Amino acid sequence: MDIFVKKPWIFLVLLLFLQVPLLSPLLQEGYYHSHDDFSVQRVLEYKASLQNGDVPARWSDNLLYGHGYPLFIFYSPLVYAAGAIVSITGLSALTSVKLLSGLFIIGGALGIFLWLRALTNNTIGAFVGALLYSYAPYRATDLYIRGALAEFAGLSLLPWILFLHWKMVKERSKIACIGTGLLTGALVSTHHITSLLYGMFYLPYLFYAYIRIRPPVKPFLLSVFISVLIALGASGWYWIPLLIESRYIHTSTLYAFPLNFFLLTIGGLWHSPWGYGGVLEQDPLSLQLGKAMFIVVGGTIAGIPLWIAKKKFSLLYWGTIFCMFAFLELRPSAFIWDSIPLLHVLRIPWRIHLLLITIGAYISALVSVELLSLARKANRYDALLIGYFLCLSLMMATQISFFNPKMFYRESFPHETTTWDDEYLPVWVKQKPAGPPSGVRVLSGNATVTNQELSYLNKQVEVSAREEATLGIPTLWYPGWSVRLNTQYVTPGVHPEFGTITVTVPPGEHTLLLQFTKPWWRQFADILSVCTLAVAFIVISVSAPVQHKKFPFQRRQKHGKPTPFS
Repeated sequence: MDIFVKKPWIFLVLLLFLQVPLLSPLLQEGYYHSHDDFSVQRVLEYKASLQNGDVPARWSDNLLYGHGYPLFIFYSPLVYAAGAIVSITGLSALTSVKLLSGLFIIGGALGIFLWLRALTNNTIGAFVGALLYSYAPYRATDLYIRGALAEFAGLSLLPWILFLHWKMVKERSKIACIGTGLLTGALVSTHHITSLLYGMFYLPYLFYAYIRIRPPVKPFLLSVFISVLIALGASGWYWIPLLIESRYIHTSTLYAFPLNFFLLTIGGLWHSPWGYGGVLEQDPLSLQLGKAMFIVVGGTIAGIPLWIAKKKFSLLYWGTIFCMFAFLELRPSAFIWDSIPLLHVLRIPWRIHLLLITIGAYISALVSVELLSLARKANRYDALLIGYFLCLSLMMATQISFFNPKMFYRESFPHETTTWDDEYLPVWVKQKPAGPPSGVRVLSGNATVTNQELSYLNKQVEVSAREEATLGIPTLWYPGWSVRLNTQYVTPGVHPEFGTITVTVPPGEHTLLLQFTKPWWRQFADILSVCTLAVAFIVISVSAPVQHKKFPFQRRQKHGKPTPFS
């Protein structure tokens, strides 16, 4: 067994090799069935937006039967932007989605391994935690049953952020500080709900990093502040329009069910039948945590008196944090959700699984380190490694079947909005259009419409009006649409039922031009993000040759005394 200890890279290679069974569904023909079957369509729509000059994409003109839909202002734009860019290189949208899914599977495993190894300085412990994380049932649920590509991408980004954050605090690395900010900004733009969960986790993690490493206070606070500023600036293109324009849409229609439908029991965390339906359907999906991780974390919590006696406060601390987050998923926590409306932004309480499997992976690594230490002292090191190998093999054998989708489609099925509840419909839409538009129509008055050129972001028609007339444009009104009648900009109206654009024209010959533009807040948000990224990459390029210098101050300062968390 010495070869494994002397060559730790073997564990990394083995970990990556063990991702192959999780990738196998992506190698099959077609696309797997999931609750959210629309990833391919979203990639195609983002690609169409980019090709028509909408950078970053915000308006999806092909959706809602061609009436348009502001999808990417609100929903996870970065992951679909990545898919669109890959697709523009020549790959199909389906292949792009599969490629991204595979990268997230591998990237999440690699990120958690690097993070755990940085925290424990133990390759075997990192390998055990990373393997339990990789085969966690919720990862299968997220990708292959719910089809939540953006959330799965956020779950895979999270370990990398934690890893760079640790390096930022421990090494005072300028590049790690900037990387932490950029990846956190990417997380916000990829899945803002996961970034909110990270926000809940951030303060406990920040406190732990400070107590464990004991860096000088001023550089520590300054690096944290700078990383947060970079994250906000890099993701400003997404979150600023999101906050300003949320008042325009029907987000209140989401999950209009009693909260108890989404809260779990302890028994459900241990085991529930594996299903493929929604939580309110027959054959509901399973939200089990994974028996191996449940046993490890449960044993850690049961051993709290032992950890106190041995002064193993890292296990005590993270066992407590795990219990606090797990409690928020259970039915007795309903009073907390009722008391703190801000928690409702998460929409589904069991999304906290994202944090639980990440914390559980670290606890598993810590427990492994303790067991390996005891085994070495008792001269049972090789026997423990063999036992680990058998237990992990059993875990993979029982949980690998979770990563098999129910069925495959040879092609994706188009959907009018790609959102189940049409939650991003503007509030002024009283009745959703039920079919493709038939072109510009005369709603009132006497006029003739000719030469209709209804492209993606530009609509132009010629109008011959014999009297004042009102025209109906087959596009939803949404902030950003400008209307020019001949050479003058005019204020459009809104259809009282369908929420589409209406324009009143006087008698005469007219050219009507509609363009989707950027209001001032979107322009500001885009400029903020571009400037943040430009400064970040300039600093990285300048700093790369001198990575040995510390951040924020070049002078090395002494760390504090060792702590119980060390």
